[in-house]
Amino acid sequence: MKFKSLINILLVLLINVRYLNAQNRIAFVKETSLSKWIIINDKGEQLMNRDYKYIFDLFHKITYPLSTHNRQTTIAGYPSEGIFPFFEDMKWGFISKDGKVKVKPQYNFVYNYKSNFAMILDDDHTYNFIDTTGNLLTKDGFISAYAFEGDYALVMNKNWNYLNKKGELLHPNGFEEAYDFHNGLARVKLKGRWGFINNKGEMQIPAIYKTINKFYCGLAAFEEGNNWGFINRKNERIVVPKYLEVQDYSDGMAAVKDVVTSSGFQKWGFVDTTGELVISNIFWKANDFHEGVATVVKDSLLGAVDKKGNVIINYIYHNLLDCKNGIIKYEEKNKWGFITISNGKIVAPKYDKLEDFIGGRALIESNGKWGYVDENGNEIIPPTYDDLQIYSDGLAVFRVNDKVGYIDVKGNVIIKPIYDKAI
Repeated sequence: MKFKSLINILLVLLINVRYLNAQNRIAFVKETSLSKWIIINDKGEQLMNRDYKYIFDLFHKITYPLSTHNRQTTIAGYPSEGIFPFFEDMKWGFISKDGKVKVKPQYNFVYNYKSNFAMILDDDHTYNFIDTTGNLLTKDGFISAYAFEGDYALVMNKNWNYLNKKGELLHPNGFEEAYDFHNGLARVKLKGRWGFINNKGEMQIPAIYKTINKFYCGLAAFEEGNNWGFINRKNERIVVPKYLEVQDYSDGMAAVKDVVTSSGFQKWGFVDTTGELVISNIFWKANDFHEGVATVVKDSLLGAVDKKGNVIINYIYHNLLDCKNGIIKYEEKNKWGFITISNGKIVAPKYDKLEDFIGGRALIESNGKWGYVDENGNEIIPPTYDDLQIYSDGLAVFRVNDKVGYIDVKGNVIIKPIYDKAI
């Protein structure tokens, strides 16, 4: 485990600012005439009798200080538990979306709230936790810590341990290494071997494994010797360690690699959750199942199969991505098209960029212009904008001639492009 660098955390905050504003149907926009940032609603009306000289600029990933009442203030992050971090007079605190200070700026650094608690960095460079009112959950500090994931936060002084929401440590001695809880179990390392504890701190699976992965679909891959198998949550071997390589279960199936010829040629197949090899080792490469479909490689070309091994996309592609939201994207000669799994409709590759489908539509770029396409290949918003963002709460930011505005899902302009920037 390594310390989280401040730079990495700042990047996370920068990325997530966008979701703060869009989810609440408010946005920071910059006025050209006054050279200032204001907050508007989805009708273009200014909210709060307050403006800001500088804010985070997501488009260029540059940090700017905010200026309010002649004080230097930086707002960062996204709302969690209704508040988000801000920076003022060289200290960090928390502020609500309506501008009210919830935790006064007093810390060297703070992290976003998760599960009603936020990490803070103290003067001695140790980490503690506060609740949403600013009360300290811990006071002694940890030399490394991670945010709460559900009921526990990973913390470390001499050893790694789990902190609960009462400020208590889960295990009396801790562990050499540890990971967050996943599906009720957490991987921990004792005396150089891996096992699992439950949420009471009890060893549910003894620390006897050289290498073991997380549980997916109730099964975890483990290595013994040079081979791999799978155990269940009772530590029973569902698949004995006989495969050269395996992938974690996904959608009830796991890809496994085995020697299939006398010459030693290795190929991939799939086992189900009972450990039965249901799709023979015939593929050069096999990717995870998603939504009942897996992309696979055969004779150097990609296609797709269902859970019975039936070919649903022929082996004719050089670049074929995993199924997501019922769509598989593919690339030919640096252009992108897609295949709709439900009806087999193939949309020819003609886009320079094709983003993931969300809500039945996807961002497209063609010749430097952006628009939207639906699952049938209809360009519901033709690629005419210099920039276009993902819809959030029914609105999307667009850019034309270096000005930004907002459109709705039908492409109607809701807020005219009169601002320099919007986040």
